[in-house]
Amino acid sequence: MDITLIVPEYPPHATGGGGVAYQSIARALCAQVESVRVLTGDHTGAAGSGTDGPIPVMRCGLMKTPPKAAYLNGYMPPRLASGWRHAVDSIPRGSVVHIHGIGLPFCDFTALTLQLRRRPYFLTNHGYPMRPATMATWARWGFARYEGTCVAQVVRHATKVSAISEYCSADGPLRQARVDVIPNGICEDILIEKLDPARSDYGSLLFVGRIHAMKGLPLAISAIASTPKFTLKVIGADGGELEAVQRLVRWAGVTKRVEFLGLLPRDGIIAAMRKAYAVVMPSLNEPFGMVGLEAMANGALLICSDTGGMRTYANDGNALLFKTGDAQDLARKLYQLPLDAVAYERLRSAALATARRSSWANVAQEYLNWYQS
Repeated sequence: MDITLIVPEYPPHATGGGGVAYQSIARALCAQVESVRVLTGDHTGAAGSGTDGPIPVMRCGLMKTPPKAAYLNGYMPPRLASGWRHAVDSIPRGSVVHIHGIGLPFCDFTALTLQLRRRPYFLTNHGYPMRPATMATWARWGFARYEGTCVAQVVRHATKVSAISEYCSADGPLRQARVDVIPNGICEDILIEKLDPARSDYGSLLFVGRIHAMKGLPLAISAIASTPKFTLKVIGADGGELEAVQRLVRWAGVTKRVEFLGLLPRDGIIAAMRKAYAVVMPSLNEPFGMVGLEAMANGALLICSDTGGMRTYANDGNALLFKTGDAQDLARKLYQLPLDAVAYERLRSAALATARRSSWANVAQEYLNWYQS
């Protein structure tokens, strides 16, 4: 089988967890089929061909992101001069074309071009763009028109549609489509073999993610302020909210208990997860939440908001869930931690078992079965 993946971004030029997921899917499929290639947008403007191991990667530069709008990286349309149309036309006949992403111009325009060429494609939603909901009235109006015409047509003409969570299966025009759910996975190399003894660094919390409103970091800081025994390390790039969050830290008087580490390499993130007493995910909205599943794989207790795609793998039996947007409920969960060591270890053990069932190899096999069913 020959497979072509169309993705909005691909490492090393990726701004969020999506890029890692696309790369992991490509590599897992490559281990099971004859040929896999990737056609991707690149927010740096880079264009040309390269490789990711045995996987050919064709990069098409996207239009320049507006100043002070880094959150739009990956959301811009392809530059016509980037060779994008030629790259689409070069996809071999007979290749299974799988587009990962809807509501993103690079993916949507590629799907429409494939329609004009009478080429079939599979479609997977990894999370619908939320930014338009926070934009000015004219921008919301414009996106609504775009959604009702372009995106709806992309979904309508797909051979099959899937989503990475039940939450994502109801995004936008997907409400009118039949959607199969195929959750994301994790790399097996980060799975610990067995749980270490109870972590001695009690009270050390870890947050991993871009620092912007949807990730809910201010909730964690507010909860920390009312639970004196806890500290918080923050790993992630600025998504436009760093200065505001740092002001909140100073105002709450927790500057000595909150440490900003910036963006760390993957090995640094994994090491931090293996030391942390718990990983906290206070997201207000989350299509899936790779960080949570990776925390489980590394033996950390997961404390997350009861929302979105995190419910795909997180429940009361393997994590501590709190009411979305409720800092007081998060603080109550933190107060419970030292009271029941047995429950703490039981949650960690169940979480590790959940992670072991979620390998990318299994995800790739599900996609292969999906193509052929």
